[in-house]
Amino acid sequence: MDAPIGKVDAASIRREIRPDGKPSVTDYRVERTGSGRALVALTLHTGRTHQIRVHMASLGCPVAGDFLYGTELPELPGRFALHSHRLRLVHPHTGRVLELTAPMPECFTSLLDAPRSAASPCPDAGAPQTAPGCGGDPRLPDR
Repeated sequence: MDAPIGKVDAASIRREIRPDGKPSVTDYRVERTGSGRALVALTLHTGRTHQIRVHMASLGCPVAGDFLYGTELPELPGRFALHSHRLRLVHPHTGRVLELTAPMPECFTSLLDAPRSAASPCPDAGAPQTAPGCGGDPRLPDR
């Protein structure tokens, strides 16, 4: 997804896709679906405020439990279902590639198995959705 993001207005923390926004690129791949929700792997090519939240909401599939761009969930009091499973980055001082991983919280995986009354417009599991011409840091190998 290649969609520029900007502030809704000067006083707001809320962001939206807008033509005068800053360039924002996110690739996504649906890993698993269930109960009208989707587990999605995301790759950010830019680092805009609320980028994941805004891009997913604009697709009609807000992050589960996101109070600002979607709906809070009683199953996730005080948080929403956004988790960094794997981070790869180039250390700013040493230039070494660092990779950090963390298992997904059980409360997130149970969201895919729990019954849900309303159908979701979230995409089905399948091929990756990528923005053409996206380039990452060449020091970070694709996996």
